[in-house]
Amino acid sequence: MKKPGRITGAWIALILLTATSATIAEFGNASVFMIMFVGVITVVKGRLVIDQLMGLRSAPRVIRWMMRSYFYILPPLIILTVLLPGFSG
Repeated sequence: MKKPGRITGAWIALILLTATSATIAEFGNASVFMIMFVGVITVVKGRLVIDQLMGLRSAPRVIRWMMRSYFYILPPLIILTVLLPGFSG
């Protein structure tokens, strides 16, 4: 069983990270740094959900990496799509 303090800490971190990325989206400019920063926030949030809230930290390695790979592949693809719009057919 997970410790309630860890789950609560992960939940609070997710709220703060979501508020940060929402604030950047609302008031920030679309600079390369900000786009990459939001991509990193997405990866961190994905890891928190997978490891802490879903409890896959102790799951078999293959399952854990399949879940994590989504957050390691998708944000860089989104960043490339935003930064290189001429290559999108």
